[in-house]
Amino acid sequence: MSEYVDTITITLSREEAERISNNLSDLALWCHGFNAALGRDDQDRSPWGTRAVTDIILKIKVALA
Repeated sequence: MSEYVDTITITLSREEAERISNNLSDLALWCHGFNAALGRDDQDRSPWGTRAVTDIILKIKVALA
């Protein structure tokens, strides 16, 4: 039995997808650096959504390949 997966499609030019991927990569790098600089007592200040940013970067890179 196959499971139905609802999907969406976002249309981007290759140039736009590359630009978005690069910009999100910069954002992810900043977030990782910010997290690394946090002290043990400051972990609640960690930016939310860093995993989601990484996930979308990977999806864009796969689509560009």
